[in-house]
Amino acid sequence: MTLTGVPLLVLAVAATAAAGAATVRLWPRRLLPVRIAGVLLTEALLTGAVGLAVNRQEGFYPSWEALAGNTGTVAHAGPAAVGRLDGRLPPGTPVPWRPDGWQAWRLAGPPRLVVPAAYTTSPRDTFPVVLALVPAAAPAVATARRLPDVVTVVAVPGPGTTAAELRTLPGRLRLDARVTTTGWDLVAPGRSAALADALARTQPPGFAAARGWAPDQLPAPLAPAMRLPA
Repeated sequence: MTLTGVPLLVLAVAATAAAGAATVRLWPRRLLPVRIAGVLLTEALLTGAVGLAVNRQEGFYPSWEALAGNTGTVAHAGPAAVGRLDGRLPPGTPVPWRPDGWQAWRLAGPPRLVVPAAYTTSPRDTFPVVLALVPAAAPAVATARRLPDVVTVVAVPGPGTTAAELRTLPGRLRLDARVTTTGWDLVAPGRSAALADALARTQPPGFAAARGWAPDQLPAPLAPAMRLPA
């Protein structure tokens, strides 16, 4: 007999009616304990019948197992989202980044990823990103190693690098590292400025173009990015 089935509901209604009828029939005998027991039993059965009717309508407990708390599932604390390269990103060490399709960006070489110390000590956190399009990687990497709480991507554009191709970079990085989906900063000194402006105009999700390295153009958490080479 199922918890939401009609037979159980009919049985509950019938039991309620029987208890009520018995209580009324025995009432004239003036047996106080019998009267009290009859009233309490009738009320309990009536409450149960109403509960079964509501449960049948709303489906709160579809089975006896669910009523007992056994839903057939076990709750587990889900692991934090991880990047595919998490185990290969030592803090402060530039790591060549070669995601699928990176050759289409036509950079002078693979970009370098630099993560802060907090990247390993806070495995459940995501981090904002500074994407630095620079003419030479070494000076930018040296500065990126000192930036706190920011994942830095250092890329040297090649002659064929276009904004349209670079637009895929944010999505690729989010697969490989624990980075935020918004609040990125795009910084590009010198000849890379035009490429940065064009990339910002394509509106990749999460980008905020920073021009001129002015403090009021960088969110406070990314202010150290002003130390990147001009």
